[in-house]
Amino acid sequence: MERLEKAFDAIDARIPANEWDELAHDFVSILNCDFATCYTVRIPAQVPRQSTIHLATDRTAMERYFGDGIYQLQLVDEDEIPGFAPFRCSDLVDMSMYREHPLYTRWGQDIGFFHIAFACLLVSPVELMVLGISRSEDGEDFEGDEITCLGLMARYLRRFIQAKSVVLDGSSNLAEQFDMPVAVVEGERVISSNGAFNDWCRQTDMIEVTGSEQFLSLSDESLAHQVEQQLKHLSHPAVDPAAPPKVQVSLPPSDAHEGHFALQIMPLVSGDGASKRFIWFVHQVNTAESVAGIGAKIGLTTTEIEIFTLLSRGLSARAIADTTNRSYATVRWHIQNILTKSGAASQKELLYKLFNEAN
Repeated sequence: MERLEKAFDAIDARIPANEWDELAHDFVSILNCDFATCYTVRIPAQVPRQSTIHLATDRTAMERYFGDGIYQLQLVDEDEIPGFAPFRCSDLVDMSMYREHPLYTRWGQDIGFFHIAFACLLVSPVELMVLGISRSEDGEDFEGDEITCLGLMARYLRRFIQAKSVVLDGSSNLAEQFDMPVAVVEGERVISSNGAFNDWCRQTDMIEVTGSEQFLSLSDESLAHQVEQQLKHLSHPAVDPAAPPKVQVSLPPSDAHEGHFALQIMPLVSGDGASKRFIWFVHQVNTAESVAGIGAKIGLTTTEIEIFTLLSRGLSARAIADTTNRSYATVRWHIQNILTKSGAASQKELLYKLFNEAN
């Protein structure tokens, strides 16, 4: 745990100062290894390889790794790597074979790259992040606790890599990376957006982007207030190494689209001072399946599931009473039962649990 805390502290200190390679040297010290690197590559395999080296104790060696085609000298098929779990080279490869392989003889031998540990995570639907550390052949192979630590470090580092990929490499790549409506927003300005986001704005009239400066406004005052309140929660987000901080706001029903949609907002934190930027995702939420899933877990009755479903679609208690031909008092009583069974303190918290389930 002490080692992990040091790693998190190093990330928090180095990245705002844009000291990525210095962070690699911190990792070497903290994890008692000889080499550290973090890079992203485009996937799937049929897409031409595009790589970005985010940090490395020897950047020249990493550039050679990709530039000279050494990256292509893989001993294993990447599809065989188990489910993005951290792993050691020795988990997948006979080390006596690796010792004779060009990957080691042409490249790794020069930089002490023999005992290898990797943590792989998706940073977008088409980009894979790899955090790798290694020791020379004279060193010890990595132990289980070290692998766990590397995995948690990777998850904490990922949110900064996501921000760096979107903000520093040009947010115009959003259209390639996401099918859903996505925009990068700073204050009232849209820094960039993809075609799906622009289409969504035109079709729903909920979010309007105007002028040459691309100013953003929300037509619904209630929605604007909710977004403002949620953004305050992200001003000092709690550190969760397993996932980046985010908030979610339910969008009002729209005649332009069937189904229920939500606006998800995540902060972008990177070395160029982009901490005031946020990435906005508009995505469809399958509330019916999620309500049924939660209902089965906490023992909701058929009537309670019906009312919970209507709540998830944005209906008020009074509107539910009118829709279901029940009295307002009866609907309120059912809602209170749902809150009690779910452990939620309010309808807002109940819906937040629902959206988490849907995600």
